[in-house]
Amino acid sequence: MTKRDIMVRPMRSKDEVPLIADMLGKSFPRGYETMWEQAHRAHATSPYFDPKYTRLAVLAGEIVGHVRIQPNVFKLGAARLRVGGIGDVTTHFRQRKKGIAAAAMIDAIDFMKEDGFDLSILFGIPNFYHRFGFAPVIPPAPTLTLDAPALDGLKQRHRCRAFRAADIPKLDAFKRRHDPLDTLSVCRTPAHWRYRLSRWAGSPLFYDKRGRLVAYMQVSAEQDQVRVHEVVAAPDEEVYASVVKELARRARRQVVRRIALQIPPDHPMAEYCIRFGCQYLMRYHKNADGLGRVINVGSFVRKMLPEWERLLSRSELAGKEGSLALSVDGRAMRLLSKKGRLALEETPRRVKGALRLTAQQFLQAAVGYAGLGAKLAELKGAGPRRMAEVLFPRRCPYLWRTDGF
Repeated sequence: MTKRDIMVRPMRSKDEVPLIADMLGKSFPRGYETMWEQAHRAHATSPYFDPKYTRLAVLAGEIVGHVRIQPNVFKLGAARLRVGGIGDVTTHFRQRKKGIAAAAMIDAIDFMKEDGFDLSILFGIPNFYHRFGFAPVIPPAPTLTLDAPALDGLKQRHRCRAFRAADIPKLDAFKRRHDPLDTLSVCRTPAHWRYRLSRWAGSPLFYDKRGRLVAYMQVSAEQDQVRVHEVVAAPDEEVYASVVKELARRARRQVVRRIALQIPPDHPMAEYCIRFGCQYLMRYHKNADGLGRVINVGSFVRKMLPEWERLLSRSELAGKEGSLALSVDGRAMRLLSKKGRLALEETPRRVKGALRLTAQQFLQAAVGYAGLGAKLAELKGAGPRRMAEVLFPRRCPYLWRTDGF
């Protein structure tokens, strides 16, 4: 057998779903029934489903591999990016070590290029996806841990009740207004909420005396802790106190001390929790977990212009003229700032004095996962260096669990 014998194609009909579900069930450690159910849900009730996004590797007429592309719109500040989330990369357990997963990944990347995606994100195993141009962009599950007894003096001034499916439109609007995440976070729709409906069972919503929603969170009770998977609150310390006090109440009822909030360090709740004493765990993997790859450099840069204009408008460079030459994997371009607007000038020629980055370095800098570091020294002149610092600030990319794929 050679790699030429492997054909990758889109799913042809829902009659193939049981074959996909069986392969997933036998290939993942999460358990056959769990993966079977997940595969059927992804192809039956998912708002993302389209058969062309299910890519199947076929060998001698048998389905032996699978990649699922989940189309999303991500926000990165004021930018809106079309992102292909990669999930359920699978090879039939009897057909491993034959290049099947590699063939499926190459096909998925080629398909996303043709279909107009700007970026791809996945959460993957170590030492595999870097072969296809993916680099770390999202730190895995940053966790702030509180000791429940330290919260005894707090008062819960807001009433709360359990989530109901009818709350989705209200929560969706509230999240759009108050969600602090704006770096590689999903532009969620009510259909996305409904798809993950079971995860919200028992989670609390908080209201003020006038009956206005002021906070919500997604919570689960685990053997040794209460875990928060998502929390969005109006910017008010009394609201934060009510949220944290409710977590302490649940911990006491569960007879545990540990409260774990999966939130990035720049989340306003993280700053509030510091006063009670806490621990914060942040991990960075070399080439595993939250990885990303630019699919189309040109469209990615063009869609970043609104966000870069926003960053410039908030800096001392607002209203000033300036330029920054970039070279991304040899693709030359120049960003021109004039009267508060930013224009993109692409050139076929090599730009002298450009900030030269690989696609991986460019993506990590654009989303704020890593700074430019010594690369800034390549730029001549204080103006271009300062412009690069403004356009590529350090941030905390993070996805809520509900938006995973």
